[in-house]
Amino acid sequence: SEMAVALNMKCFTFLNDFVANGYGLLELEDDDKIVLNKVVSRNDAPIAIIGAGTGLGEAYLTFNGTQYDVWGSEGGHADFAARNAIEFEVLQYLQSRLDIDHVSTERVVSGQALPYLYDFFRQKYPELHSSVEEEVRQPDAPVAAIVSRAGVAGTDEICKKVMDLFVSLYGAEVGNLALKTLPYGGVYIAGGIGAKIKERLAEPDFIESFLNKGRMRRILQNIPVSLVIREDLGLLGAQHVARRHLRVYAH
Repeated sequence: SEMAVALNMKCFTFLNDFVANGYGLLELEDDDKIVLNKVVSRNDAPIAIIGAGTGLGEAYLTFNGTQYDVWGSEGGHADFAARNAIEFEVLQYLQSRLDIDHVSTERVVSGQALPYLYDFFRQKYPELHSSVEEEVRQPDAPVAAIVSRAGVAGTDEICKKVMDLFVSLYGAEVGNLALKTLPYGGVYIAGGIGAKIKERLAEPDFIESFLNKGRMRRILQNIPVSLVIREDLGLLGAQHVARRHLRVYAH
């Protein structure tokens, strides 16, 4: 109310950043996304959105009979569920290094995860040469960007291991979100990292990790998956919500 008075505006709506991303999906054109699992979406079905950036955002959309509503979540802070021996080692490494018991999925699927995964593999494979070692040890080095760039390009063995694991973990978490929300309207990958590694996410191992849910594989095969490559998704969402409010006030 104080901001409304100060700016002489009748109404303010505060949007969580990832809720805004969710509304932004409703404004996307075909050229704004890359289809990773080509399946026909169902009209009015739930939609899910996930995005790794500095953290891991997750939200979902439901149709209310007239339009879609977006519901935020804190799904990125759910437990990291290790699936194999190397992931159990990562889990124990993070528990020890960070002196924590609860390791969230965000700790392994986000920009903040990449420096830890790099250090984990450096420790596990000391015999492997890393061409970026000196660069990542510089003060204020953008470690996540350095590691992801070298890993996707395949120019550094350690970084490649990091990105192979990261992509697998990302695909698995997209699958987890899809199982919880059954988004037959589509699951969308947003966030700052996805568009930067779009070529890597388009490789088969990402979708295989998404699908690798045992008896539930057949369900996930029928859920469309798309990667959002438009960078202003949140602003699109804010505009969408603003137009909704304008229509309400117009009546």
